[in-house]
Amino acid sequence: MGNEGKTEKPTKWQRAVAPFSVLKVEKVYWFWLASYCISFAGIIIDLFNHNIKTSIENGMVFSTCIAVLAPLVLEFFINYIVKNRKEEKEQFSSYIGVTYCVCVLGILLNFLFYVTNLKSSIIVQGISFVCFLAVSFYAYLVTKMATWFFLKHNYRPRL
Repeated sequence: MGNEGKTEKPTKWQRAVAPFSVLKVEKVYWFWLASYCISFAGIIIDLFNHNIKTSIENGMVFSTCIAVLAPLVLEFFINYIVKNRKEEKEQFSSYIGVTYCVCVLGILLNFLFYVTNLKSSIIVQGISFVCFLAVSFYAYLVTKMATWFFLKHNYRPRL
C-alpha cells in the first residue's frame, strides 16, 4: 500500500537488453541479420567454390566487419549533429554513447587485425565475425530505439 506510484529501478541486465524491446513490436528488424549475411556474400561464394582460403588469407572478414560498422558510427554521429542543431535533449545518451564507443573500437580493432599478421588467422576472423555480428546488431537496435520507435510512436519502455 505504501509503494503505490513507485517504480522499481531497472537492473543493469534490464537496461542492457532494452534495445531488444524494439524487436517485440517491429519484427521486420530481424531481417537485418539477413543483410549482415549478405554483406559477407563474397566469402560465402568463396566457401561454395572451395576457394575460402584466399578470402581468409586476404582478411575479408575484417574488411567486411569494418564496412558494416562504419555506417552505424556515421548514423550515431549524424544523429548527434542533428539533435544539437535542433537543441533537443538526447534521451538515450547512455546507450548511444557506449554503443558508439564500442563500434569505433571495433573498427579500430578490425583495422589493426587487418594490417598485422593476424590478417590470415581463421580463428581471429571467426571470433571477429561473431563478436561484431552481436555488436553491430545491438548498435542497429539502439539506432532504431533512439530514432524510429520512440520518436514516431512516443513509446517509452521502463528503463
